[in-house]
Amino acid sequence: MWKKITLIFLLSFTLIFGAAAGYAFYLYQQAEQSMEQMNENFSAETEQQSTPEESESFSSEQEDVDNDLTQADSVSFLLIGIGDRPDDPGRADVIMPVSVNQADESVVMFNIPRDTRVDIPGRNQPDKINHTYAYEGTPLVVETTEEFLEHEFDYVIQSNMNGFRELVDALGGVEVDNPFEFDQGDEIGENTYHYPEGTIELDGERALHYVRMRREDPRGDLGRNERQRQVIEALAERASSFQSIVQANQLLDILGNNIETNMTFDEIQSIYQQYQGAESNMETFELSGESTTENGIYYYDIPEEERRRAIAAFKEHQEQE
Repeated sequence: MWKKITLIFLLSFTLIFGAAAGYAFYLYQQAEQSMEQMNENFSAETEQQSTPEESESFSSEQEDVDNDLTQADSVSFLLIGIGDRPDDPGRADVIMPVSVNQADESVVMFNIPRDTRVDIPGRNQPDKINHTYAYEGTPLVVETTEEFLEHEFDYVIQSNMNGFRELVDALGGVEVDNPFEFDQGDEIGENTYHYPEGTIELDGERALHYVRMRREDPRGDLGRNERQRQVIEALAERASSFQSIVQANQLLDILGNNIETNMTFDEIQSIYQQYQGAESNMETFELSGESTTENGIYYYDIPEEERRRAIAAFKEHQEQE
């Protein structure tokens, strides 16, 4: 789901860059302000959730990512989706590496399953990768993923659940064709929503839990991915047809309040202009592993051979000419 939110984020800025002449400059200014807020939120969180030494190291690493990257043949992103539940420090429910290559105008992305058991820097024993956010926040998520993939990411984009709800509502909801009837509870166990088979209209709250459902789906994650695709296509269609400054401002406010990134406004413009052809050639793959339970705790174990395959695929795409 968080991959979808990030794509909507990029889509929204694409619309800003191509806005009608009557209010393009106004929207441009608003978009720049929203990006500044995302940068400030990202900096504040990384400083708050790190030791002074870790924060300084993380900041210096990002400063090394200079504007020459926007002229390179490839750029990499780490997309992080935080499951922010009440009275909970949060979990990194989605950790998604993305490689964008200008040379052949293509994108490769994959999801590291949230329950994947990995070595976590500074911890005495392996643990679930999604626990890294609860331990030390974004910097540890990034460090752990970079060690797992043996790759340093150029940019980080992080989002939360509330942004998804607000985005759907700001665009007037979505219509999807639900292949089978099911029920799904919310993330705090207070409400259960019913989804009948057939064409249904969804507001932000119901859309969120429509794309969260997995256990009642005979296809598991594959079925959930299909529902996510349905919603992103419906959102993209709605977003591409907005006409008013008021609605555009709503979208920018939502993005500014719910997305954090170390990308600057100038960088996202340059990357969009240079890599926009890659969005139509997108490849995804899955990491194969085994489900295990130890002391009543569920883990997803990825064999070393499979991890090496992912490392090689990501590196090959980054270096492809």
